This record gives sequence, C-alpha cells and structure tokens, in this order.
Amino acid sequence: MLAWRCRGQNFCLPFLNYFDILFLLIEKSKIPLKEFTDNSFLGSEVIDRANDSAPDMFGKQIFADLLPKGVASENDAFEALKAHDKSPIKARMGRYAPMFVHVQYHNLEHEGEEYKMHQTQYYNSNFKDKDPNFNPGVSKITLFKDPEGEDINLGTIVVKTDEYVQDLRNLPGLGKRVSEVVNELDDNKSKALVKKAVADINGAMFKFRHSNPLKMIAAKDKDLKVKLDAMHNAIFDLEKVLKAKNITEAKGGQIMPGDYVKNQHGNIYQRVDGKVGKHDAYVRVTNGKAGKKKTGLHDSFKLTLVNKNELEESGPGFKHDCAAKVVHET
Repeated sequence: MLAWRCRGQNFCLPFLNYFDILFLLIEKSKIPLKEFTDNSFLGSEVIDRANDSAPDMFGKQIFADLLPKGVASENDAFEALKAHDKSPIKARMGRYAPMFVHVQYHNLEHEGEEYKMHQTQYYNSNFKDKDPNFNPGVSKITLFKDPEGEDINLGTIVVKTDEYVQDLRNLPGLGKRVSEVVNELDDNKSKALVKKAVADINGAMFKFRHSNPLKMIAAKDKDLKVKLDAMHNAIFDLEKVLKAKNITEAKGGQIMPGDYVKNQHGNIYQRVDGKVGKHDAYVRVTNGKAGKKKTGLHDSFKLTLVNKNELEESGPGFKHDCAAKVVHET
C-alpha cells in the first residue's frame, strides 16, 4: 500500500495520501471501519497507484487463479475511471458529487497457502440517470501472501466490482469479510490500539523526515520539503479527526502536537513534533510566543490543556522551572 515516487536514479521517497494513511490505521488498529466519503476523488490517482504497485509475473498468476473474471475486467476498470474523471456531473458539482469508498479484507487459502485480500471499492450510483459514467463501479485489490508470517505484498490491481464479486462467490475457504465482523474489542481497548497505531506512524514519519541524506536534500529542495510537510500534516490532520470523533484514546485530555499546556507551576509549553529522549517534545511559551528549543518534560509535571487565546504571560525566572524538571533539551 506504500507507493514510491522517485527523484532521479538514486533517491526515492514514499508517497502517502490521506487514504493510504487511513488504511494503515485500519490495518494496525484491527477496527472494522468500513465506509467513508472522498470529496476529491480522481480516477487517475487510483490508476497511478495501481500502476506503481502492479504485481510481477508470479503475482499476476496468483491474481488470475483467484480472480479470473476480475483480472479480465482490468481494462474496463481503467476506462471507467477515466470516464469518471471526464464526467459532466463531476465537472459541474465538484466536491458536492463525492465518491463513496468501502473498505474490507478477506482471509483465504489457495493451494495450501494463506492469503489476505484487501479491497477498496469506489462507487456512487446517485447520478446514474443523468450521467451513467459518473459511477466507475471499480475495486482496488491488494493481495498479501502469508499475512501472519512474511506478509509479502504481491501487488495491486483495479477491477470492475461486479466481476470481482462473482469471483468471490466461487472462492473456497474464503474467510469472513471484516466489514461483516462485529468488533469484539471493548471500547477502551479499541481506542488504545488506534492511539498506538497513530504513535507508530508518527514515530516512523519523524525518523523518515530526519534521516540522512533526505534531511539535507529537503533543506535545499523546496518542492521536496513541501511534499514532506504535506505527508506530515496529513497524519496530524487525521489524528485530530480521530480524536474529534472519539475513535482514539483521549482519556485525561490527550496532548497532541500543536496543543498548549500549563504545568502546576504556571509555566506554559506547546507540544511539538518528535521526541527528546524518550519523552514527547515541547517548546517553552514566553509572552505568548513559542520558543525554538525542544524540551522533554519530567514525568512529575502535571499538565493541563489551555486554549491558545487563554495564553498568559509566561516569563522567565519561575523558581520551579529548574533543571531537575527538564530531562532533555535539544
């Protein structure tokens, strides 16, 4: 699910959009989130991602064995996506004519091997009378071999959904669809799992952005820096959405990057991206302005969230703001 965009011959970086990140969260959290709406859908983007992750000859044969009707419909699926992008309804209504996205996966066996099949289905038949080309009726399928072991990604194809569904009905040993499985986790455990998944992605993103030579290249390449910042911001935006929808754990006022907090001594800090040692990174806020030096706060601090418009003057020289309470600085 992680596509790669290359610059030159020797340097590549992963390209993550909002939906790649969302799928990663679904996979890591084990929560059967099954439908959402895409207000900026482009068929060309689905085609590009499928081409970037196309299966090799071995993978193509596995797809053909499992989904013969689906594989036979690949060209029709691409043409349907291209027709959608040229749709008069899409051109006239824009984001008010969204695409519905259905996500699920299947566990299955084939010739003694275990596989997992991810499906992302794109559809909207509300305009079929006015514009039959608006609804592409396609599914993006990604196949994994040995999902509980090596978890080998065999590639991605795009097929017509009606044809693909016929193949599913003929597959022996097909596991239950995740979209039909009742979530057996209790609410608190589910939220904790999502929180951990977000933390894992944030940690990986931080290491990626600060790795060399990427960090040095981005410092000189403004276009690349914009793309890296967009990836970074997409994760934080999604994190805020999950928090707002009460999908992720937020007991006691979870502190997220961008939040302002006050400790028991009246000092104000802003949570920022990254870590200082093993602690979340903060910067000191003085006279309403956030500093640049990152600080890791001691566990003994009792932090409370404050609104930005409630920031008080936080001047230097507080008697409790001593080195014993600041564990690391960068």
